[in-house]
Amino acid sequence: MRRQKAVRVSSSKKAFPGNAQQAPFGRAVQGANPAAQANAALSQGRVEDALAILERARLSDALEPEVWRLRAIALFRSKRYQECVEAFDEACERHPGHLPTLISFGNAAMVMGRADRALDIFGHALRVAPGDLEAIYGRGQSELALGKPSEAATRFQSLVTRAPQEPRYWVGLGRALDHCGRLAEAVEAFEGAIAAGEKDKAAAECCIASLLIRLERPAEALARLDKLLAEAPANRQALSLKVIALGRSGATAEARALMGIDDLAADKALPVPPGYADIQSFNAALVKAAKSHTTFANPRPEMPMTHARKTGNLQPNDAPVFDALRAALVGVLQDHIADMRKTGHPYMAGMPAQWRFSIWANVLDRQGEIGAHIHPGAWFSGAYYADMPEGASDPVAKPGWFELGRPRDDLAGPDWQISRFFEARKGHLVLFPSYLYHRTVPFEGTGQRVSFGFDIVPL
Repeated sequence: MRRQKAVRVSSSKKAFPGNAQQAPFGRAVQGANPAAQANAALSQGRVEDALAILERARLSDALEPEVWRLRAIALFRSKRYQECVEAFDEACERHPGHLPTLISFGNAAMVMGRADRALDIFGHALRVAPGDLEAIYGRGQSELALGKPSEAATRFQSLVTRAPQEPRYWVGLGRALDHCGRLAEAVEAFEGAIAAGEKDKAAAECCIASLLIRLERPAEALARLDKLLAEAPANRQALSLKVIALGRSGATAEARALMGIDDLAADKALPVPPGYADIQSFNAALVKAAKSHTTFANPRPEMPMTHARKTGNLQPNDAPVFDALRAALVGVLQDHIADMRKTGHPYMAGMPAQWRFSIWANVLDRQGEIGAHIHPGAWFSGAYYADMPEGASDPVAKPGWFELGRPRDDLAGPDWQISRFFEARKGHLVLFPSYLYHRTVPFEGTGQRVSFGFDIVPL
């Protein structure tokens, strides 16, 4: 029998970001006892135990394909990405027609940010099993990620026809139709997901509200969002969309009040942290440490950033200067929260009792910008400015400034009126509720715009 060519993915660790614990690796397969034991260990979060079982099994049970598949999955969950890819490559070489391995490999490649490789892997899976639902779904997801929404929509449509009871197929169809500009049909698809029992109903409702706003039906969007917020008043995605629906309905004053753009957002100077002579020397140390950080690289393709590089989340003890920044920011935040409590703004009722602090660096070059976005997983956010290009203080062009309140163009429409600009001044930070859209203004001057974004994330 002719051996099929194995599908390979680059083993560069930098190319594979993602949360390993959330990777959807596909169906479980009942196999020999070591595989079953390892599967049980993985399901209980005992990754190292699973790896130990599988390493022993490799020597005694090398013909069992599930041993090789589970070993690759365990390495992924351990964030040993290079070894994970090598293990999947080896699994595909030994068992090139093993469909569960191909599905798991494709899903892992998607989570790792390699949609191009996932496309090849799912194509291989479909040659092995042309009608397999998971292979079709994976192929559609990778096509959508690669900017091929029409092809993806065709695949998802075939899935909802064959298995209308599966919510995620409807969600995939909705997303693909959205990207195709077929907005009314996308609404119907997300309605189908809800009817099929979509677990994250709130997310589907928010997708529908967003589509309705873009369809010039803000009153319908507002009705859905009010119903959703009555059930989940702290849903920040719904709050963000309600602001937009109000603004698009002409209720500008009500929208501005809900935003808290005047009461909750602020510009603050950062005190010089202990151990530094002045804010200039502190900023210089920050910039140097950010650019030399191990995660400093181009942003992922789906991020709304151009002419930019960024770090991943900066961890405690990564560098003393980052720890000093974190401590200084938390101090300013605590004072600002005390001030916000006095405003009586309803957003303060959702302040988390416990939270963690997340921080990262963004470096923009000439013509660089960060497009309008929100931080739906966070409660409160901010940006600290360590360096700015020449001419950044121009109040007319506002190069590199921070704009708060203006949504993406497709949501804002042509007549959006509610926004607030902040000059991005070195040594200062801008604070704002995480559900508000915000962006940076592109700049033409020489130099770089170096900022440190941060979030208060509820636990």
